[in-house]
Amino acid sequence: MRKIKTTELKTFGDYCKNFFEYICTVAHGTDRLDLVCDSYAEKSVKDSERRRRRTVMAIELHNVANDTPLPCEIGRLWGSSNNKLKLQMLLHEQVLKHKTNSASVQVIASCFPGTSVMVSCHSVKDGCLSELPDMNPDVEEADARIILHAMHAVKSGTERIVVLSSVLVQMYLCY
Repeated sequence: MRKIKTTELKTFGDYCKNFFEYICTVAHGTDRLDLVCDSYAEKSVKDSERRRRRTVMAIELHNVANDTPLPCEIGRLWGSSNNKLKLQMLLHEQVLKHKTNSASVQVIASCFPGTSVMVSCHSVKDGCLSELPDMNPDVEEADARIILHAMHAVKSGTERIVVLSSVLVQMYLCY
C-alpha cells in the first residue's frame, strides 16, 4: 500500500483508485487475485512491536472514506494501526462495490479477524459477490492467512501461485 505515489492524489478515493490500477497492472494475465492484509486487533500482543517500529509521531484519522482528504504528511498515517485498518476496510469495501471487475478475474478480499468490526472474506467474479465463510480464520497475521488462501486456490484448481509481499499488504496472484 505504501508503494502508491500520493503526491498527485487528493482523497482516499483517489488512493483506492490508484491502488486498484496498481494491482491490476501487477496482476495482468491472472485469473485470481487475493488481497490479504494484516489485522490490527485491539490489545494485540504485537502492539508493543508496532509502537517500537514507528519512526514519526502518528496522526489519528477519525474518518477514512472516499471523500476524506489524504493527510499532507502521509508518513504519519502509517504509524496508527487504526488508520491502516480503516484504509484496509475502505479498500475491502471498494473491492466489493466494484463488481464490474474483469469477467475472467476472481478477486478475493480477505477478512479482518480480531477487529471491532467483523469483516468477512468475500469473492467477486463476473459481477457476482459471495461470502467465503471457510476463509475467516481467527488469525491476526496475514503471513499465516496467506497459507489458507493458497490452499483454497489449489483446491479450486490453481496450479501456480505467486506471492507479492510488502510491509503492510500481503497479496498473491494465481495464474
